[in-house]
Amino acid sequence: MTGPSVQLYETATGLVNSSGGVILTFNGPRLNRTWQGTVSILGAPVSQVFTLSVGAQAFGMVYAPGPCGPYQMLLGQPLSLVATSGLPVGTTVTAILSGVDDPSERATPYTGPTAVTAAAVATPAGSP
Repeated sequence: MTGPSVQLYETATGLVNSSGGVILTFNGPRLNRTWQGTVSILGAPVSQVFTLSVGAQAFGMVYAPGPCGPYQMLLGQPLSLVATSGLPVGTTVTAILSGVDDPSERATPYTGPTAVTAAAVATPAGSP
């Protein structure tokens, strides 16, 4: 028996290297489980470019803070986010994978919760 579907909330944290890059990796689900969810990136400048891949399959570019997705991961398929430059050296960057951990490797299409990011932009008084 593989158990019921449960809420998925995983984090991956990395320290920005001397080149301004970082790699954030989620190792993926255990045997007979499927992870489905969205990714948000915290601590990176807005619109910072990350390359996203699941297992050996590159999915393209995503932009901080997100959210982006949904993505699906099976056993042996890590999800990786890679920024090669542009981040402040020594900064800690955290990615959040939020969604559902399904029982089986025949998951249904993802319709679960998504991570939502909002930003407020203020205009100084008297500005056009």
